[in-house]
This record gives sequence, structure tokens and C-alpha cells, in this order.
Amino acid sequence: MAEYKEPGLTYLVLDFLKEDETRRCLESVKTHTKFPHKVIYLHNGPVVEQEHTTGQARLPYPARFLQEGLIDQLIQTGKNTGLGIGTRDLFAASFSPYSFYLQNDQFLNRDFTQEEFRKLAGMIGQQLRSPHDALVWTVQSVDLAGGVWGLHNYNERAHLMLTAFYKQLEASGLLGYHGAGPYDDGPWREEQMQKFYKDNRYLHYTYEDRFITDFGHRSVRENPDGSLWEQEPDTKKLRLLRGPVKERASWPKLSEAEWEQVIKTQSWPEGRVPGAQVKDIDKRWEWGKP
Repeated sequence: MAEYKEPGLTYLVLDFLKEDETRRCLESVKTHTKFPHKVIYLHNGPVVEQEHTTGQARLPYPARFLQEGLIDQLIQTGKNTGLGIGTRDLFAASFSPYSFYLQNDQFLNRDFTQEEFRKLAGMIGQQLRSPHDALVWTVQSVDLAGGVWGLHNYNERAHLMLTAFYKQLEASGLLGYHGAGPYDDGPWREEQMQKFYKDNRYLHYTYEDRFITDFGHRSVRENPDGSLWEQEPDTKKLRLLRGPVKERASWPKLSEAEWEQVIKTQSWPEGRVPGAQVKDIDKRWEWGKP
């Protein structure tokens, strides 16, 4: 009889209307992961069928990822439920002992071997004494993205953790549904995890031999009123992709006067930077650098 065995590692990838970045992410996983693994991919909200130049309909791109063998499991929601719920649903679908949460605007820049996976898994559970307060902290997950929020501080960029640990936190009611997208008006999961780690002296250990590159050159978000916006994080150039804009929101970072003008005209000048963000423009950003 055929016997099924769950692989030791499952990649979890969440997407919302970012085909090119997601393809690069998934292709890097397929190219560089040198041991048995699984890829679960969730696309938030429906994707309109595209057409070939011949006028014939073709599969939406999430389904093409499945057809091309870039993913093992496709979760497609009927509407965009945002970052928090998308993350929840991805971890809920994983049955591997370890899950690798990989944001879709990142990619593997070198080979990832079975030996290195064992090394990373072996870090979880280790206890380290802090040189600052002499207290013992326990490694609960491994940060593979280079310490976005500082050394050993939890963040949702690329990281490895025990699947059961995250599911236990979910079952406890600790984690809410808020995150980027339609449900952004409450404490995000990342913030809740950071507090939980600090309160329990857990470490999100920053791995020294980082092998993840950040390629996040645009943010695409849907607001509670259904409007769709895109912004470049370095230049702060902003675009309104879809209206109508019915109400103010926490993102993008517009002033009261700017929101009033958008709602009145149902438009935003192509690529204009919100006034409050002009000071934050960083034209030195080099995309694709590790």
C-alpha cells in the first residue's frame, strides 16, 4: 500500500496581487531548496482571468503557479481578508513539523540544504543568557531575513518555527485578525508576537548566514472601503489603482486635506508623494541587494 509522509518543512507564502514578485519567490524556493519540502501558497481575493493575445482566456496566475509545479497547495479566498487572517490560514494548513514563513517579496539567494535545515531546527529550544540582565532566553524561532526590527526581535519576514507552537498560540486566542489590508485598525499579529516573546523571554534568533534577499519594491493594499492603492516604499510614490474611495483610512499616510481632495475628486495624481512622506524618500535603495 502507498504510504504518505509529510515533509519535515513546509514553506508558507502569502500574496495579494503581486504576480512578478511571487513568481520570483516561488522559483527561488524550487531552485535552491535541496531536500524534500512542501509549498503552500495563499492568494487573498479573486484574480480576474487574463487573456492571451489571441483573445482566449487563460488561468488566473495563482492557478498557473499550481499548474507549473511551483506550489503544492493553493488556497484561494473569495475576498481579500488581509495579512492577519492570511497568515492564520497558512499556518493552519501546515502539517510539517517546521514551517518556513516566507513573504512573497523575498527570495532565496543561494542553496538551502538538508544539513543547514537540521542546523536551524536544532537552534530552536536552545537557551541563551543575556549579557545585559543575566536572564535566560529561549530560542523559539529563527530569523532568516537579517533582523529587520533589530537583533533577535520577532518579525514576520522570512523565519523558521515549529508549526505546533504557532498553532498553540492561535488556539489560545492570543493572536487577533488584524494586519495590512481591510482589517488594519487594531494590533497586528507581528506586534502581538513581539510582546508575547518579550513577556516570555523568547528569542527570534537572527541567523548569521542569511540567505534571503528582500525584493519588496512596492506595496499593494486594499482598504476597508474596497479602494486599492500601490506605493513604492523607497520613493514613496503613490498610485490609486481602484476606487471608489469612500472614507479615510490609516494607509496611505495622507493628510486630512489630501483625503478630502481624494474623496472629492476620486483621484490621486499619478506617483505623487504624500506631503508627510516627502522627508522619508530614500532614492539610494538598491533593489535585489542581499
